[in-house]
Amino acid sequence: MPVYTLFIFDRKGTCLYYTDWGRSRPPTHNDPEQEQKLLYGLLFSMKMFMKQISPDDSGDFRYLRTSAFKLHFFGTLSGLRFALFTHPSAANQSEALEHLYAEVYVPYVAKNPLVEKGEVITNEAFVEAVDDYITSLPVFAE
Repeated sequence: MPVYTLFIFDRKGTCLYYTDWGRSRPPTHNDPEQEQKLLYGLLFSMKMFMKQISPDDSGDFRYLRTSAFKLHFFGTLSGLRFALFTHPSAANQSEALEHLYAEVYVPYVAKNPLVEKGEVITNEAFVEAVDDYITSLPVFAE
């Protein structure tokens, strides 16, 4: 499958949600927390770097492509950061991440009084909705 992993971070860098779809390599040195910290640092740094080099305030980081993967990014005004790793030839998934936030995260997490803010998301309905949506994406639509 061309979608590898999804991470959701809060504004403090806490990984609220992580899942993978048939990832071929285990997390860095079998330490998922280390990988999450490195990824959050990359996302934070890229956002700051884009602000500095942009000629105006419109500098926006949407995705980063390497020969091995493409990292798609979406950040909210409240500080949530969504990072989706796909095959390098996948189309831009910014709209998919925006949809994931507005149509899955908000109703299943943000508006759910049973979900503790800042805690790891274990809501089964959210997990199922994320999986259903992500696995239905036509990532090779480019």
